[in-house]
Amino acid sequence: MKQVLFTVIGSFLLFTGSIASGNNANKHIAAIVKPALAPQCNFAFTRGHRKGNGASIAWGMDGAGAAKFYVARTYDFDPTDPYAVWEDVATVSSNSSRSYKLDDNSVFPGTIHYRIVAVMTDGSSVTSELIQVQIRKK
Repeated sequence: MKQVLFTVIGSFLLFTGSIASGNNANKHIAAIVKPALAPQCNFAFTRGHRKGNGASIAWGMDGAGAAKFYVARTYDFDPTDPYAVWEDVATVSSNSSRSYKLDDNSVFPGTIHYRIVAVMTDGSSVTSELIQVQIRKK
């Protein structure tokens, strides 16, 4: 989205710059820039639950266009805090499926928050809502 915005702004500045400089040779020619359409893809669902002594995370996409997913977790009390410490759990390659699953068996007891970042084929990214899983010691 940023790339499209920069392209549109850059084209506008180039066009207005040629008019302001007095270049009248091309005064009847206007460049029309059509932005490239990025694949529209969002998280359709995110779920998590305790599975034995670990956690199972599942998510689904409502469209195509994801290249890979980064799954991260935090044990911090407030996962929205900008200073929260996020650990990388796994990188999952996209296989054009609508749903994915990951089992995280290396967890400590307590409240764990997960987030998934979908990296799209155009380089943009979409971040999921937080998933909370409670692991209790047996």
